[in-house]
Amino acid sequence: DVSQAQNVLDAAHQVLAEVEGRKPQRPYEDGFWEMATPEQAQTEQDYADWEAEYATAQAAVQQAQADLEAAQEAADNATEAALSAAQNAEDSRNSAQHNYAKETEELAKSNQTDQAGAQVLLAQIRQEDQTLKSLEALQAAGGAFLAPSDGIVTEMALTVGADTPAVAGLLAANEQEYAVTASLTAEQASMLKAGGTISVMQEQNTGTATLEQVNDDLAQFTVSGTQWKTGAADITVTTMGGTTGLCLPATAVNSDNAGEFCVPGGN
Repeated sequence: DVSQAQNVLDAAHQVLAEVEGRKPQRPYEDGFWEMATPEQAQTEQDYADWEAEYATAQAAVQQAQADLEAAQEAADNATEAALSAAQNAEDSRNSAQHNYAKETEELAKSNQTDQAGAQVLLAQIRQEDQTLKSLEALQAAGGAFLAPSDGIVTEMALTVGADTPAVAGLLAANEQEYAVTASLTAEQASMLKAGGTISVMQEQNTGTATLEQVNDDLAQFTVSGTQWKTGAADITVTTMGGTTGLCLPATAVNSDNAGEFCVPGGN
């Protein structure tokens, strides 16, 4: 597009300016030596190499300028085509409105009860009016078709000069899913169950996931998002404490002035 072509031209100008800044001196023109020496010959060769590089940079600028002009012309043509399509839609709508008014008047004069023709014209008006609104919205957006979210375009269904279909292309979402497995000890596995929440950290990226399956020595779950990559990650699982009932022998319960207490292994 025009913006991309302008960026290429700016880059070509920067390269040309950088080459111009490295222009070497020519020994023969400057008269520093009366005879050609190896150093002078090398300097002359360096100058010839620079001239070739400079010519290449100039050609790149000229090509980038031509590409920019072509992109601008294409953009102008697209705008002109959109204006023409909008005008045609407006003309069609006005013609339908005129025909509808005329038909309604004739039906009123003849006291006809069949309004089928008028209804067809009314539907045509609505359709042409909707087409006009769509074209005006497209024109206001600069002729750009915008996807509802970021992603990768996998297919386009647009043809130059043809009406745009309801589905202009297919978009692959950027978000991906990664399957994660973590080794567990027997004690860890006994404290986890499916459906629990797991915190995931990979470098500076963090997120959460739901534990899907717990086997004897493995926990399995899936994380979604564009921030992840294949490799290792740190996971954290927080379990809530609770109250567990215990049955103690009577000999384990003792008392003193402070109250009752239990002594493990008491007699």
